[in-house]
Amino acid sequence: MNAKLWGAAALIALSVPLIAETAVEDAPGGPPAGDGEKEDRTERAGNLFSGSMMPEMPSYLEISNDGPFHYIHDRKTFIFEGAPQVRIVTDTGLEVFADRAEVDAAADKVFFKGNLSIYQHDSRTNTSSLTRAGSAEYDRKSDLFTSDALRTKVDGMILRSGNFEYRTDEKGEPYLEAFNASVTAEDVSDPLTWISADRIRVYPEDRFSFKNLTLHYGGVPFFYFPYLSHSLNPEVGYLPMPGVRSIWGPYLLNEYGFLLGNRRVENHMPSADYLGTLHLDYRTRRGFAYGLDIRDVPLEERCPDMTGLSVYMTRDRGAKISAGDDEYREHLDPDRWRLALQQMWSLRENALTEWRLKANVNMLSDEYMLRDFYPEIYQRNSSPDNTVLLSRTDDTHDFSLLHRFVPNNFYIADQRTELSYERVKSPIFRSPVMYESRTSFAFLKQYVPSFMRTDLRDLVDRLDPGSPAYDYWARMLMTDGYSRFHTFHEFSASHKIMGFLNLTPKLGGGYTGYYDTGDNKPLNQGIFYAGADADFKFSRRYSSVYSDSLGLNGMNHIVQPHFTLAYVKTNTLHELYPQIDGETPTTNPLSLSMGRYTEIDSLSTGLVFRYGLRNMLMTSRDANSHRWFSWDVFMDAYLYDPVDQRDFSNLFSFMRWNPVPWMEFRSEMQAPLLGKDKVSGCREYNNSLRFMPWRSTEISVGHRYLNQHALLEDNSQLDLRILQRFSEAWAFSGKWRFSLLDGKLDIQEYNVYHNMGSWYLGVGAFVRKNGGRNEFGLGISFTIQETGDHMPVKFL
Repeated sequence: MNAKLWGAAALIALSVPLIAETAVEDAPGGPPAGDGEKEDRTERAGNLFSGSMMPEMPSYLEISNDGPFHYIHDRKTFIFEGAPQVRIVTDTGLEVFADRAEVDAAADKVFFKGNLSIYQHDSRTNTSSLTRAGSAEYDRKSDLFTSDALRTKVDGMILRSGNFEYRTDEKGEPYLEAFNASVTAEDVSDPLTWISADRIRVYPEDRFSFKNLTLHYGGVPFFYFPYLSHSLNPEVGYLPMPGVRSIWGPYLLNEYGFLLGNRRVENHMPSADYLGTLHLDYRTRRGFAYGLDIRDVPLEERCPDMTGLSVYMTRDRGAKISAGDDEYREHLDPDRWRLALQQMWSLRENALTEWRLKANVNMLSDEYMLRDFYPEIYQRNSSPDNTVLLSRTDDTHDFSLLHRFVPNNFYIADQRTELSYERVKSPIFRSPVMYESRTSFAFLKQYVPSFMRTDLRDLVDRLDPGSPAYDYWARMLMTDGYSRFHTFHEFSASHKIMGFLNLTPKLGGGYTGYYDTGDNKPLNQGIFYAGADADFKFSRRYSSVYSDSLGLNGMNHIVQPHFTLAYVKTNTLHELYPQIDGETPTTNPLSLSMGRYTEIDSLSTGLVFRYGLRNMLMTSRDANSHRWFSWDVFMDAYLYDPVDQRDFSNLFSFMRWNPVPWMEFRSEMQAPLLGKDKVSGCREYNNSLRFMPWRSTEISVGHRYLNQHALLEDNSQLDLRILQRFSEAWAFSGKWRFSLLDGKLDIQEYNVYHNMGSWYLGVGAFVRKNGGRNEFGLGISFTIQETGDHMPVKFL
């Protein structure tokens, strides 16, 4: 629904000269004339059209026609009859066809009749519209365009109307008004689903309204709204979302979106610099809640994580409702709220430098706020950060001032103010030598909530002294605050030796100073680094290898051995010396790039040699190279490790096989293969397979396994997803997650989809285990095929 729907009215407003090659005749009803008489009448017609008797053709019309042309002098009416049709063309690409066109110059009106068709193509958006009607009338004086039996197609949507008018309101805004109208996405004479309304009013590129809106399926009305007004922007206007959830009960979430700031039109829809959303929600087990979101639209398009300002408040009458049986909530205040701000401001920007201020603020009333009211955020990040960053960047330099604060006193977090400078890896005076550096000065403090300290002390008492887990949690308890200065500088140069070996030697050095550390004395730590990266490739082409079922069109096998040698010399910190940027609970392999090493508080002396092998099988697909198979295997040999006394790391394996679009296998594994940890070391296996055994069936299965990690709990879970299409109209999907350690089914999700012609209907249910309790929910989605989220009514 946009300006293309009333292109016929816009056409008539154009001012272009008359183009006509016609046979001039008397008004209808006279006797037929012979050739001589026809020549006389042609001459008289020429006299009639000359001098003061010359009728004035309206300047806003351009008409070309090969059929008969009539002029009725008394009525000052021009009549064009199609042969086969009157054709109207504009310089905007609009074309109009009709069997007959009458121009009443006296009344300043134009009448179209018979098989009226209007076609327009917009080259900017590569979209087209086609409008059909039985007849139409345009009144130039009142600027009113009316039509009957209107049918129009715009971007896949079909609009039909018994009566159609183009008007201008008291503010001078043009709008389209269709009476006894219907809308559908099915381009057939008898659609299965559609919307009907007594009146549909559309303001171009702004908004639309329905009076007595009814949704139909198979000729049966099943939903009614007496009046509905909504912006053409799907995020502006009212959006209700009803549903059921075990910790909420039946609920109704209400949103109302509105535009703020500089308004404009984008893609035929209204837009602005900011989009506001008001929330008024009711949950039967929780009560009322309200909030406001303000999003910076241009910024969010560039940076999707910059979601703007969000404020949400509620007086929760169900604050003690627990999602798990291990939660103690007697202390919880029923006045609960969330304040979030993810925003970035460009303070100064030119071709060389840019100053930016970035805020990531997530303030919460309590530790359960996200779990209870924002489960989708809680699953991604249960302990959100709070930082403010001021930065200045150019091609090779980055200055920043970071402040991390702890407004949420129920999370373990570090508080810091850090001034840093980074020199991006770049050549020195256009030489082959590359230089990079990082320098920072920071005030740091570890925050551990008081109610968690007792549990952590009990955990430390149960652990063996000297174990990685003991050191990690003991440092967490004893670390208070300190200041730190750190700087590191690295030089490197890449060479190709003997025409095949890529060698990059590296040399670096740095210093770390710790001050104000409480009972510990200040420490000056020097850092020396020397290392090298090396790799080479060899390949072989197999042009005759071909398999349509496996997606092979020739094969190129590339083998790439790679090596890294890294030596670091430092005066190592004591195991329980305060560490904030130290080792973290992770299963990722150790980074050997000192220029990007972030765990600077746990840096220790060592000599590490990493060796590995990459295999790639490349094929040709759609005139491009496609990575059919890839496999990277590597491990570390600790040639010198005085602190942890390690000899070999785990063997790491990263594999991906994507032979055809309907099948993909991924594998990430690590396991001890050599050395003293061969039996007791950490093992991790993450494997997943997605495939379609038939066109109607898609299956995804994955297994995650972790065992004997120093800090993380053992885990073994199996994920299964199935999507089954029974027909063009019906589909089913299911998701299950099994915990193989305790034999429990942690997650069950079931969804049924029904294609109702131009509508999609989805019904879903889920059951999840949370502690010792089951959480369940039921949701419904109902959207139009072509418009998607453009429909203002949605059920979740």
